[in-house]
Amino acid sequence: MAVTTSSLIAPQIQWHEGMLLSPHHFQQSDLRHHQVLIHHMSLVNNYHWGVRDFKLDLIVLPDGLVRVTELEAVMPDGLIISYHMNQADVPSLEFDLKPHKKDLINGGELTIQLALPQRHEHASPIVGEFARYWSVEGHDVKDDTAPDNVIKIPRLFPRVHLACGDTAPPRTTSIPLMKVRYQNEAFVQTKSQPPLFLIEEGNPIHRECLELVKIIREKASYLSDRWQSQAGTPLAGETAALLRPLVTVLPLFESLVHGKGNAPYLLYTQMCLIAGYLSNLRLEQLPPVMPVYNHKDIYGCFEPVLEHMHMMLGTIEKSYASFLFNQRDRLFSLRMHPAYKTDKLYLGIRIPKDMTELQLGDWISDAIIASDDAIDSVRDKRITGARRSLIREGDMYQLIPSRGVILVELENDPAYIHFEQNINIFNPADHPDRRPTEIILYVKKGS
Repeated sequence: MAVTTSSLIAPQIQWHEGMLLSPHHFQQSDLRHHQVLIHHMSLVNNYHWGVRDFKLDLIVLPDGLVRVTELEAVMPDGLIISYHMNQADVPSLEFDLKPHKKDLINGGELTIQLALPQRHEHASPIVGEFARYWSVEGHDVKDDTAPDNVIKIPRLFPRVHLACGDTAPPRTTSIPLMKVRYQNEAFVQTKSQPPLFLIEEGNPIHRECLELVKIIREKASYLSDRWQSQAGTPLAGETAALLRPLVTVLPLFESLVHGKGNAPYLLYTQMCLIAGYLSNLRLEQLPPVMPVYNHKDIYGCFEPVLEHMHMMLGTIEKSYASFLFNQRDRLFSLRMHPAYKTDKLYLGIRIPKDMTELQLGDWISDAIIASDDAIDSVRDKRITGARRSLIREGDMYQLIPSRGVILVELENDPAYIHFEQNINIFNPADHPDRRPTEIILYVKKGS
């Protein structure tokens, strides 16, 4: 927000008895009230300006017309903008991109600004080349105490317009609304964000933060399981060093992204803090110098922070990818993709609370394991299908299952397991209380 220094605020009017009032008095009183309010707000929050709501006509944008349908914003000098496309007596907010096509063909970007003429002490805000307001007749207004007394009150609407360029046009204050580029024979909007009051659900930055939170929790869960299985071994310390920064940032990060919205500056500073903690995952590499927060380029600030966080989390790599079986009553099934084709397959089977590990071992020994077109053959021959065997704890250091999960090695026998089909696992003689709660297929990455 543009700071209004106390020396530029209109002095207070000395009201006195018998004063001959003129429009000047009310205009100056209104001006002072606005300047005092903006001055206080700028001292409390330097970023108390930006866009609250912004909607485009996406049908005409590809053809080269930026048409704003709805807009609610606060300009850097504190003036509130409320615009609707069908608003009477106010010109449409549109900008023709076609004259700038040549500048965009080679990969360039064009910034669209919401511009408003600045107020000047010695110029009228209503008339002249740089008028700040549109003057309209206004609608009928009733007297609250005498409803029959109806008059029209002239109204002033901010004289905003759309312009292009990285900076504000001369003698205006502006907000960068969006950036466009030309690709595939159409004009498209980039990932850039206008200055915002809140980053809320649905915002691209919020979606990326949600994805990061999900990755952090998944990797923390994986490392926690690995640490528990390594307790008492020299490897436990190494795993704990990886786990510690994740569990440190998780409560803070989840509370931020699952809230109702965050001020961009607050979220940015917290993200930098989280990125710093995650840098502990690779101590041999210092974190990059993050950009100073720029309210006019929010996405440009967040992008390097998000990239750094993804890079740090990428250092924690699972050796195996996991795929959850679908369950319907006693049947567990999963479509086998050709990418899963390895000599050995591994299953993680979660033990229900009413079964022991020994009982679950008996369940898997008696279960039928076969693809769709092999089930009838397996039943006719009274066999159980693909050969399987329990994996003893400690036999596989790279595959660390969750607590309460036993590992099973499954032989990839083409007589029973066919790809591009479902692999089915079921025990015909089981009971609802005596069957696994879930089955997971583990596939070694890079195989």
